[in-house]
Amino acid sequence: MSDSKLRREKINVMLNEEERRIITEKAIKYGFGDCLAEYIRAACIYENIYVEELNGKFEVCEKVSEFLTKIREMINEQKSICMKITLSTEDVDKIKLQNQQIMDMIESLSHLVISSLSVNSIHKIQNRLSMIDKYIVDENFIKGILKFSNCIIRPSDLRHSNYQSGFLVNLPIYTTNIFTDDIYNPSTYNLINKYRDIAMQKKMLITFANYDKYITVGIASHFEYPEEANKFALENNQDFILAIIPPKSRTSKEEFNAHNS
Repeated sequence: MSDSKLRREKINVMLNEEERRIITEKAIKYGFGDCLAEYIRAACIYENIYVEELNGKFEVCEKVSEFLTKIREMINEQKSICMKITLSTEDVDKIKLQNQQIMDMIESLSHLVISSLSVNSIHKIQNRLSMIDKYIVDENFIKGILKFSNCIIRPSDLRHSNYQSGFLVNLPIYTTNIFTDDIYNPSTYNLINKYRDIAMQKKMLITFANYDKYITVGIASHFEYPEEANKFALENNQDFILAIIPPKSRTSKEEFNAHNS
């Protein structure tokens, strides 16, 4: 691709406050964090989005329709019975039987929903341009990660997040140490790609902490307030959070502080 085609140019898009809020919320929802440009490119050019498709909905709707039809019949029958001055033993037994049938149908519907209703997340990509191939985990990506003691990466495009303050909470089950000797192995690339997929699905971020003999890879959520971070940490059996220090108050080697939650 020639340099002229890769040259970036601005286009003027006028947004009111509500429209900008909606776009920002969607960017965060689809894993792009606070980077509106990347989200707009993915949505408008690459059409790189996730679509939720519901499996089992036909079976459930059919069962619900059958259920409602039967209930209407029972209601009409019970209305006729209730108009009688006295109820016979046969009438009482019929009402009891119908009520039991309703309970059985509710239980059957409940089992059907649990057993057959599921959601498939299908990644729909149309006409992706060749330049998006640069968003891959490879040797160059690892080299870029190793330049920082700590970094936050958006899983959608493997770019550094724009978050400059707040709190990060890693999920303990998705936190792994990788020794320096194994950093450039294909198995490491596969692990990061696995975490990348999970982070995309959970609308979270990927974190890297660089130590002397290993790096720690994790999946984390960003929170603006410590109360939110502490609550999330408690719910996920995490005993610490990472506080992002604003750039103005950060020393040359300092990026994060660990705090007990």
